[in-house]
Amino acid sequence: VEEIASNNQVDSSEVNEVLEMIQYLDPVGCGTEGVEESLILQSIIRGVHGPILEGVVKNHLMDFKNKRFAKIADALGVSEENIISVGKVISELNPKPGRLVVVDETHYVVPDIFVANVGGEFVVQVNDDGVPKLRISNLYKQLLSGDKKGDEAQDYVQEKLKSAMWLIKSIQNRQKTIYRVAKAIVSRQQDFFKKGPSFLKPMILKDIAEEIGMHESTVSRVTNNKYMHTPIGLFELKYFFGSAIGGKDGGIEISNEALKIKLKNIIEQENPLKPLSDQKLAILLSQDDVKIARRTVAKYREVLGIESSSKRKKRA
Repeated sequence: VEEIASNNQVDSSEVNEVLEMIQYLDPVGCGTEGVEESLILQSIIRGVHGPILEGVVKNHLMDFKNKRFAKIADALGVSEENIISVGKVISELNPKPGRLVVVDETHYVVPDIFVANVGGEFVVQVNDDGVPKLRISNLYKQLLSGDKKGDEAQDYVQEKLKSAMWLIKSIQNRQKTIYRVAKAIVSRQQDFFKKGPSFLKPMILKDIAEEIGMHESTVSRVTNNKYMHTPIGLFELKYFFGSAIGGKDGGIEISNEALKIKLKNIIEQENPLKPLSDQKLAILLSQDDVKIARRTVAKYREVLGIESSSKRKKRA
């Protein structure tokens, strides 16, 4: 405030008046000094402000986030029920109100490969629309048709012609490689294309490289930032590659994507009053012959952005 007042040669009280107007504009809470001030201002505007709410917001936000209601209740000298009630109000406020008016730039993805189900068979087609159509100009072909061997201009054109032909051939080879990689993926992942992502099999770059007789690094390059349009959605080619999980102690091997789907489905069906621990999730997965350690469950739960059981627990 002082800096703005000094730069504009006005009194700081004038700046504060304008700042207060900005804070009350929709969405309410922008232009505040931090999350705490923004939440308190929103509660005032909504008419739900009170001493307990202010105490929680100012001094116990981390405890509130981690659902340590008893600790907050002891600190503020109120009942745990009061904290839970106020917590419901706080949960309806927006810690980052500016996000409501931010317009994210839309990035459109053009598929590099199309996979279509034709008569029960999955057919692969490479999208050539984004590939430049290159050809050799007739003018330069004519310059090379004469008998002026050793001519400096003709030698120069001959050299450039070789470079052009090499470029055209390289692009053609690249498209052929993309096609071969895509076809190998579709061949190996038939269940995925027929039944969905939960049937994705474990597959690594080396598997495809060996199948099409190319180096692993080549497969890695042609799959980088490439997308496949399929009957069940749009997928980045890298999505299909992942190491096997759960193959120890007689368990079946599944891909990391399939594991995440299974884990997410189990958690979505749990009792919110008694959420499943990582150990319990591991036991339930083992019933489907997916035998993994508790720490592996915790790792993929965190990848999915799902909180631990203690933080997922709902109050009755």
